[in-house]
Amino acid sequence: MSFRIRAEKADIPYDIDIYTGVDDTRETYLDSASTPEDSVNGWADVQLAWGDFHRAEWEADPGTVFNKSDQIQEIAFGFSGLDSANNAGTIWVDDVQLLGEQSAPVESQPVEETEAPQEQGNPTPRIPCPPAAAALPLLLMVLIRRKK
Repeated sequence: MSFRIRAEKADIPYDIDIYTGVDDTRETYLDSASTPEDSVNGWADVQLAWGDFHRAEWEADPGTVFNKSDQIQEIAFGFSGLDSANNAGTIWVDDVQLLGEQSAPVESQPVEETEAPQEQGNPTPRIPCPPAAAALPLLLMVLIRRKK
């Protein structure tokens, strides 16, 4: 898989999760990374092979290399909420692509931007860290409705 990433600062930890199966047969594979230095002043290209993903440590057969690309049900970006981690900041992910078994490497096209991408048409997803921040808009909606 490949994608482009941009961050407000370097070293924000994130995971890419792959899920196979459903219900009781669900399996989780992940690859952990941090936003690179070159994602701060522009878009950085990331390319991962299926072998970079390993079975989650909390499931059966932890560490098993992912080899079920024909059984993918979901792909997600995740963020850990550890207090000791450098996990505050904003990242943008764009141009996510699933690649074949063999593909040409992604060519890097440096972008010299000093501000976050401008929203036009389909806005680039902005994912705040830590994950608890995602509940804030929902909480605000509840509070606003109660005041009416």
